[in-house]
Amino acid sequence: MTKSPTPQQLMDELRELQACRSAVTDLVTPGRDLHMVDRDKFTILLSVLDRDTERVLGDFDRMLRLL
Repeated sequence: MTKSPTPQQLMDELRELQACRSAVTDLVTPGRDLHMVDRDKFTILLSVLDRDTERVLGDFDRMLRLL
């Protein structure tokens, strides 16, 4: 059985995911070196971030319902 994360752990994870998404956004904005960006890898990264964000939000929602 896995241990339920604390609200602080969930918030920390959400902040980390938000920082990752922001970094990716900064990297893919049009600029001189845009042709060097591997869009396939960024697509995978964004999918992972979306999946983890949904997981953390779901955990947080379940926790809030128990309060």
